Amino acid sequence: MTHNPAKLMQSGRILLALTFLITGLGKLFSFNATAEFMATAGTPAAGILLTAAILAELAGGLALLSGKHVMIGAKILLVFVVLATLMVHLDMSDPNNMPHLAKNIGLAGALLMVMAHAKK
Repeated sequence: MTHNPAKLMQSGRILLALTFLITGLGKLFSFNATAEFMATAGTPAAGILLTAAILAELAGGLALLSGKHVMIGAKILLVFVVLATLMVHLDMSDPNNMPHLAKNIGLAGALLMVMAHAKK
């Protein structure tokens, strides 16, 4: 069985993009509830940071999905993932954070691989 590395990379990039587009749209359509959750969790300026998160996930996700500006989109998403991890998911006293931390480590790795294969 043979494989086509370019098609595999494209498929992986599209699936990764859908991850961010789905979560970005979820935040957008439940903006008030998400902002309230973030504020309750102690996130400063929750509304502003939520807006930035939505913009990052949608812009970065669209860049990956379209195949245009992949490097820029991947960098935006990587910064978002790192900041979200540092600001929200490092509190190990909350058992719900461990799966998010593990997921974000995987997403960061996937974004680095996308960046390694992005056209310059």
